[in-house]
Amino acid sequence: MDNHTPSPQYAIGAEREVIGALFNLGGDVDFVENIFTKITDPSFFSDGVTRQTYEVASELFKAGKIINESTLSDILFDQGSQDLYVSLTDIIDKTTGSYIEALMHVEAVVEAKNKRDALDRIKNGFSKIANSNGQFSSDLDTVIDDLTDFRRLSGRGDLFEFMTFSELGKLPNKEWLQFPIFGLNDTAMIFAESGAGKSFVLIDWCIQASTGTEWAGFKFARPLRVAYTTNEGQSGIRSRFYEAATVSEADLDILEDNLLIELSTPQLFSDELGKTTGDFIVELKAKLRGRELDVIAIDTVQNASAGADLSNADDWGIVHHNINKIKEAFNCNVFLSHHKNKNEGQYYGSAFIKANMDAMIELKTTLARSEIHFEKTKDEERPHSIQFAIERGNQSGYVVYGDVAAATVAKDGE
Repeated sequence: MDNHTPSPQYAIGAEREVIGALFNLGGDVDFVENIFTKITDPSFFSDGVTRQTYEVASELFKAGKIINESTLSDILFDQGSQDLYVSLTDIIDKTTGSYIEALMHVEAVVEAKNKRDALDRIKNGFSKIANSNGQFSSDLDTVIDDLTDFRRLSGRGDLFEFMTFSELGKLPNKEWLQFPIFGLNDTAMIFAESGAGKSFVLIDWCIQASTGTEWAGFKFARPLRVAYTTNEGQSGIRSRFYEAATVSEADLDILEDNLLIELSTPQLFSDELGKTTGDFIVELKAKLRGRELDVIAIDTVQNASAGADLSNADDWGIVHHNINKIKEAFNCNVFLSHHKNKNEGQYYGSAFIKANMDAMIELKTTLARSEIHFEKTKDEERPHSIQFAIERGNQSGYVVYGDVAAATVAKDGE
């Protein structure tokens, strides 16, 4: 590490936290796989005991065995390493994953020209995710990410990957999930005044995307696997989804396989309220059981950002960082719903919100008509606005588009 040896006291403490968490939570396959994906080389660990333990854990993982003290004892006793087993089980019993120790580890390990800025960043990050009792939560991936980042700062890898023009040409073209609105790994937002029907429109979009049909005349490339999360209108969620599925004659078997619904949202700004971004990622991965996910819909971003002032660029930056963290964890799109600023007629919040979106859809409503207006499409020409209306069904309202919506408005005006 550039002729720098980490302070044993701090390095060993932080590294053993990772080992302790690995064995204490070894029954969670997705969790364990996440660690082995992030730390592929045992030499990541500077301490010989933790490095050897990680190698043993890797053997258990590759063999498809649960990582715990029992399986650890089997393999170590087979190797005649009873003394090492006693030492390691003591480590596992005593390490609960103190973020304070991890922070001290970072201070001891990092040796880079930008060390001061790096430490300020990591201190801010740890202050937001630390638990009052100093124990590991499902945000362990954040610890590993940060430790890996600082290993890189210390010369253990490249932070940037520069490409030649010919290498750039080998990158794939943009994959469209719904041309010209949604591309792969995009972030999109639908925004409207309260009561304008944005949840109805978003729910209808989720139904059509899950079955791979079309929404408002725009076809999907294939059926998409969608996770919809909401903190709004929970008492009516069931009837809204069932009405939308019934009216569109959706294939219920496909919906069962492709649509997940969660009646709460991850908290994208503060960890103090629980249900953190890390919690969300770990539990959704467990629910998916290895299946891919295409879109996560969050209704609304305001409810998912409790405590944040979205008109403040710094607060929005934290929210946007966690949105990207979700996208990276699942290699998926994120579709947000958001409120309008009543005074200005635009979305509420910082100008950076629009800058960070790949697509923005505005619902414009007047007494005479309601339109879906494509405020922004990043890589293609914006489509023309489409008229829509909310009709009353047997269980709830549902959305109609285009000519059908125009006829509905005309009939209501008679």
